[in-house]
Amino acid sequence: MNRLRIVVVGGYLAYKGLFHWLTRRLIFPTLVLNPTLQVITFTVIGAYLGSQPAEFYAVGNSVHAMARASIFAATVVIAAERTNGTLSTVLATPAHPLLIFGGRLLPALTTGFFSSVLMLGLSMVIARARIPLASVPGILLMIVLIALACSALGLCLGALALYLRDVFFLPNVAIYATMLLCGVNLTTQETPAVMRGIAEILPLTHGLRAIRSLAAGTGLPVAEPLLELAVAAAWALAAAVLLRVFSMKARAHATLDLGS
Repeated sequence: MNRLRIVVVGGYLAYKGLFHWLTRRLIFPTLVLNPTLQVITFTVIGAYLGSQPAEFYAVGNSVHAMARASIFAATVVIAAERTNGTLSTVLATPAHPLLIFGGRLLPALTTGFFSSVLMLGLSMVIARARIPLASVPGILLMIVLIALACSALGLCLGALALYLRDVFFLPNVAIYATMLLCGVNLTTQETPAVMRGIAEILPLTHGLRAIRSLAAGTGLPVAEPLLELAVAAAWALAAAVLLRVFSMKARAHATLDLGS
């Protein structure tokens, strides 16, 4: 029960304190306007120059809105504490870092989830995508799995950032890597073999394949949700190890609260 309280209550309070953009003036551009422009831009350009129909680009970029929110949220929960000079105090608490930082992801992932769902609704308008009603529960489940996998990747990057000066470089690279490699605007068959191999171990790839299959009305592939869950578990395990290793290194080299 105490662990649940740390995750839920601690996550909610930290979210209100750490996410400085959580105001009426900034929340609309962050969660609605930015992903809307992404969906519209890549759908229009992709439909004109790409090899796939407009629905392909609309659905891919709508789901990518969730990936963007998850990866950045996982980094910010570490970066903001580091910037404020309170990270050493947080890591010194008896609670496991994954409980502390994992709880802080829940509110951000909730907002990101609704942002992605909203973008899928937009894609049905601008690209005339027709999603079968029976496929909606499966699509929502896959968005949750993608959120878990992307947040685990973000925690890994946040752990690396404990030792580096620049906290936000790595998540920016990860955002554009998932956009390029994971089938958002290019099918994995259109990329070189090395890039396809990298995509298989990244979040979003398998989940997006499942969502495209559901949107097309062909049902939920059995393998893809399991693979996405396996990717999430692998990155979560890596995050647990890296948080421990790099927090120790940061303490030893006095870089724990050293920002860029």
